[in-house]
Amino acid sequence: MATKTIFHPYRVVQQSPSTLELGSKSHLTMWLLRLLPLMVPVFIFIILLFNGGDIPAEVIYIILGCTLFTYLILAFIKVPAAVKLDSLGMSVTTVSIMGHKEQYILWSDIDRFEQTMQRTKNGRIYHYKAITNNNKKIRFLQFSGIHFSKDNIPEINNTLQQISHKQVISK
Repeated sequence: MATKTIFHPYRVVQQSPSTLELGSKSHLTMWLLRLLPLMVPVFIFIILLFNGGDIPAEVIYIILGCTLFTYLILAFIKVPAAVKLDSLGMSVTTVSIMGHKEQYILWSDIDRFEQTMQRTKNGRIYHYKAITNNNKKIRFLQFSGIHFSKDNIPEINNTLQQISHKQVISK
């Protein structure tokens, strides 16, 4: 079993005073985003077939419409999967239903970092966002309350400040 770090559930690939590389199980997230909307209608069809055998066309259209709507919503969700910070900038890899996307941002293009906390019915989610000079927000770390301790926030903030020399603001 892997040792928990302050960046858990991300795994630390490399960490030094000038670099930080974090990774996660992005392939699992991508497959869940792609397969889950397809599995729900399949199970509904199986249940309907075993209960009555004949499925009205309206029910099929409603199920297909809900599946397409779910795919449309999931197309806009991007989950931070990996981040690499070095002396020149940061590389952020996000995963969505469309696949992986990698983006490299120079430190000169970043104004500051923001750390926010969002309350949900399942607990708290902590987000770290890079705010660019033109006020574009790029989410690069996300921790759920299940895997994360508030006591780690100062140490994470210090690590980000040490590598990037940018201010981390808690909102």
